[in-house]
Amino acid sequence: MAPIRNARTIFNSVPTGFPEPGKTTVYDESKTIDLEHVPLHGGFILKTLFLSIDPYMRGRMRDASVESYVPAFKMGEPLTGYGVGVVVRSENSKVKKGDHLYGMF
Repeated sequence: MAPIRNARTIFNSVPTGFPEPGKTTVYDESKTIDLEHVPLHGGFILKTLFLSIDPYMRGRMRDASVESYVPAFKMGEPLTGYGVGVVVRSENSKVKKGDHLYGMF
């Protein structure tokens, strides 16, 4: 299988009001992944099916020097949040291909 697109939403700038797609966050489609050949080192690959967009995420869109109950998103890094995914490849005996997982992605 040829490498496939591995898109992500990147935290790009600290908003002063409401987040603005394309400014606060940017959608990056430049990354690819070779599902069959990427080393897993005992891990697994998860295909994200659903990501929850929650109000608390706005509070994470701040300068990292500002302390809060939850860490700030890192500038230039993908947003993280709770989601549901399906395992597409695994080298972990506790997680099998086809398993559905829920957690922080």
